[in-house]
Amino acid sequence: MTQLRAAIIGCGNVGSEYTTLLTLPGVQSHAHAYTEHPGTQLVAVCDIDPQKAQRCATQWEVPHWYSDHREMLQATEPDVVSICTPDDSHTSIGMDVLQTKSVRGIFCEKPLDTDLEKARQLVEASARQEVALAVNYIRRFDSAFMELKRQVQQGEFGTIQAVSGYYGKGLLHNGTHWLDLLRYLFGEVAWVEGSMTDFSFEDDTTYNAWFGMQSGFNAFLHGTDHTAFTLFEMDIVSSIQRAHLTQGGRLISYYARQASDVIPDDYGLGAEPFATATALETPVLDGVSNLVTHLEGKGELACTGNDGVSALEIAQAVQLSAQIGARVNLVH
Repeated sequence: MTQLRAAIIGCGNVGSEYTTLLTLPGVQSHAHAYTEHPGTQLVAVCDIDPQKAQRCATQWEVPHWYSDHREMLQATEPDVVSICTPDDSHTSIGMDVLQTKSVRGIFCEKPLDTDLEKARQLVEASARQEVALAVNYIRRFDSAFMELKRQVQQGEFGTIQAVSGYYGKGLLHNGTHWLDLLRYLFGEVAWVEGSMTDFSFEDDTTYNAWFGMQSGFNAFLHGTDHTAFTLFEMDIVSSIQRAHLTQGGRLISYYARQASDVIPDDYGLGAEPFATATALETPVLDGVSNLVTHLEGKGELACTGNDGVSALEIAQAVQLSAQIGARVNLVH
């Protein structure tokens, strides 16, 4: 197997340091994923903080480290580049990556950008230059979420009645994870109504939002204060069962409809799950694997640049709705 030459821009948490900072098992950073995957070789890393770049290179035995990404791109000519920098820098750095003729794929951290129009420009530019653009909404790459989606789409889960959830740490930074998962599992959003909370992540406000899905049901997302505790959940209620996503989506618990033991001729849900699925044990590695498979011509990207744009379109509609105090329709 010919290995793809990989490079990373941004050696902070998700770029490298989550591997040692988090107590989770598995592969939790881009550097670890490229090192682990047999189809990639991590040849260079970059961070504007030279100490971070050098620390990353040392930890993963990378031959070259830089503090200027343009210099790195020119000197090392990678095939694949991960962008793990602050949210609002993704498009500008992505445009620099696209100037590198050797690059065949970009793996960009979420959100694609904080500015919707800039995100669209990056998607359009990557398409013109036939460079694959993947966005790291991690749940799309996980087999447990793929199975849940299959059940929903094939009708095995039952008719969806309602979906609700919780998140914190800003609508763009973390909320778009939930918005993307909503689209991934259930299809397009028809309209949104948003309201502000008192919580935010830096200048990224955390919103409450109500969604009307094109498939007919409604969903609601509650914004929470991430400084109190971290919360990311989704609760899915159908005509025959319930799925509760907890622990950031690392656990999916299924509860079955059953005859009530209290009220005759009535039904409820089992007190204990009839099945559980663990997820997100190798989230970034799964994303790298998907990108490598795509570049080998053996499969589609699980999360494209267009998916990243769609999540931002929903987020922008939530922001606009809160601003004008009215429902905002989405056209697809």
